[in-house]
This record gives sequence, structure tokens and C-alpha cells, in this order.
Amino acid sequence: MKKPQTSLFEGTEHDPKPKHFYNRYDLVSYLLKSIRLNRKEDALSGMWCLLREGVGQWYIAKKLTQFASEDAVGAEAFIYAQGVFQLIKDVTDEVNSLSRLILYLCDAPKIWENEKETEWEVRRIHLRERIRRCYERGEKPVELPGYVFDVYTAKGKAASRRGEKIDRRVSGVLEGSGLFCRAAFLKHGRLDPNDTTVAQAYGKHLLKCAKEGLHVDAFLRKHGLTVDEFLKP
Repeated sequence: MKKPQTSLFEGTEHDPKPKHFYNRYDLVSYLLKSIRLNRKEDALSGMWCLLREGVGQWYIAKKLTQFASEDAVGAEAFIYAQGVFQLIKDVTDEVNSLSRLILYLCDAPKIWENEKETEWEVRRIHLRERIRRCYERGEKPVELPGYVFDVYTAKGKAASRRGEKIDRRVSGVLEGSGLFCRAAFLKHGRLDPNDTTVAQAYGKHLLKCAKEGLHVDAFLRKHGLTVDEFLKP
């Protein structure tokens, strides 16, 4: 077995003494932009030029994995790209798998083909920049909501020691996420702290459900209760 590729530029068995006609980073840009445009021949040409220029398959697979993570929608493209990347790290020469991955990524759905994906792509950049500016100005960018401070946090533990009811609506399995969140979802069709109260997370039926070790649906059936009754403080 050959030594795994770990560097950017390596000669390959396809051309152990490569010639250099291009800036290699320009070729990487050509490859990725061709995939964005679904120009399969251009993308494959970019790959072969990179190999002839002495760029290792490992590096090309790494860039394709990053592309799958950033541009493609869904986990399938990333899982596929990551698998090819790992395969090339292990066996070094797997150019057929590399070219098949490129063809797959050309056809894979991209963020700009979906309105919601595009919206969040823009919003995430705006959020990043807003928080960066806050830190530069020495301002706190976010006020943490009360449900953050449950018994798994220092502030929540301190409140619990003082005998205060902490907000555990979205806490552990036998408190929030497994019981309260399920009941709130059944009632409202979604999970939103604005639709519920802290007191509901301490209702007698919810506490009894936790004690009996049942999930919400089974508890409701066993005791003939409605969700409203279950969530009653």
C-alpha cells in the first residue's frame, strides 16, 4: 500500500514529472465553478489538469468535500464526498472515484435552487457580521433566554439550590426534551417557548409520567388524559 497523501502538491503515477501551465488555485476555482454550473466536461477537465499539474488527489477530494458541505443541499453529497476523501487518504490512487464524485456533485441540488436555503445562506452571513461588529465594539450580541439555565448550568444549579423553579422546558429526556417537548408539540403542532409556561413543566401529570418512566403518548393512553390535562400546571 502506498503512503497516504497528506500534502497539497504531489506528483502522481499519472505524471510523475508534471508540467505547469496554470496557477493551481485558478484550476481549483475552475473545477468548483464548473460544478456549480453543472458543466461536467469542464469540471472533469479541471480535475485532470490539476492531476497533471501535480496536485494530489487528496487535496482535490478535500476541496470537493468542502464544496459538498457548503454548496450542496442535504447530507447525501457530504457523506459521499467524505467517503471518497477518506478512501483516497487510505489508498492514495482512486481517481475513478474522484471523477464519479465530480459528476455526482454537478447534479446534486445546490443551495440557490431552494428559496429557504438561499434565505438562510444570506441570513447566516448577516448574523455572523452583526456578532463580529458587537464583539469589536465590546457589546454583548445576544441575551440568553431563561430556558438555557437549567440544572446543567451553573446559574440553574444556583437557582435550584435557592428553591426556585428553573425553566426546564427543553432540558433532559425525563424533563423537557422527552416529556414536555413532546406534549407541547402534540398541543401546538410545533415547539415554541412562547406558547408555553415554565409552570407547565412542573405539572403533576408530567412529574408522574417521569416517575412512571413512560413516554407521553403511552402515559396519555394509560390514564385517559388529554394533552391539555397533561400540561396543566
